[in-house]
Amino acid sequence: MTGTTGKPGVSIALWMIIAALYAIPVALVVWLNYPTEQQIKSQTAWSALWALQQHDDKYKKMTTKDLRRRLYRGLSDDEVTARVREFAMTEEQGMKSRVNKFAVTEETRIASLSQELADEGVRPVAESPEVAFRPTVSLRIDEIDKNHAQRMASLESEQTKTIVLGVTAWALPLVALYFLSSGITRTWKQKRIRRI
Repeated sequence: MTGTTGKPGVSIALWMIIAALYAIPVALVVWLNYPTEQQIKSQTAWSALWALQQHDDKYKKMTTKDLRRRLYRGLSDDEVTARVREFAMTEEQGMKSRVNKFAVTEETRIASLSQELADEGVRPVAESPEVAFRPTVSLRIDEIDKNHAQRMASLESEQTKTIVLGVTAWALPLVALYFLSSGITRTWKQKRIRRI
């Protein structure tokens, strides 16, 4: 690099101005892409609303934004996620009770049939397996909770990665500019010496 003598190349002062100006858009991109706990909570809440929307036909025609405004107005992201999780648990308990009622009825029928077969001297080969059902919203909430936990666990490393990428994106072009301008200055000096 040269000083302020009017020779080609980039002066230190000009290089510092370029570095400062270039830092502004890089810092803005880093800030916009910097992962935070609040972003993860917000995305989890919207995913939970989507799971609810897909589960219930009466909500399918609504957008998730309208669904949140209608059912969960004024609630924080954590509260929305908790409410949808409670709804999923209620649905699961309801489904289990329906399955248990069916199982009791089925067990009574099987016991009666087994008794009739036993009276005739026939033994059943195996008992019917227990069937477990879960509503789709419960399965999706489990998946959302798992994803949330993974993202929260890796939050610090993702934040560090974002900062390192930002610093690298800022420093590499500046280093390249420094060496490029030094090369131009060196070439210009050599040509001037040959002319003399």
